[in-house]
Amino acid sequence: MITSAGTKVITALQGLAIAWHSSESVATAAHQGVAAQAANGHTVHKLFGWNVYSRRKWVPTKEQKERFAQLKLLILDEILTCDVSILGKVDASLRRILNRLTDLCGGVHVLLVGDWLQQLPVASQPAYLTPDELPQSEL
Repeated sequence: MITSAGTKVITALQGLAIAWHSSESVATAAHQGVAAQAANGHTVHKLFGWNVYSRRKWVPTKEQKERFAQLKLLILDEILTCDVSILGKVDASLRRILNRLTDLCGGVHVLLVGDWLQQLPVASQPAYLTPDELPQSEL
């Protein structure tokens, strides 16, 4: 979903969640806390229980497995503020939580929402570039 500044994205996301008939079947998250709060969701770190400062290997909990078992759609808001590593971690985490290691994102549909007029991540590689933005060597 590509949006521009001033649109009613939050209302659309909430309507989408209602249309799925279950609060457990849709989750909303964002990389930054303000965006997650505005979307009535969690940060991706909170949603998956990732500890930023821990060097221990992340292992999904029983509670996470139960909560994610009903998940059909994950809405990632403000996707342009994420670097590509966050998308990789989301994919890997969903595969592990749902024990569907060969299915992209564990078989969960992922809707990426963002405003293409906003600033890209300050560090690292953005999650998405248009063909015009790709370096010539990657075409």
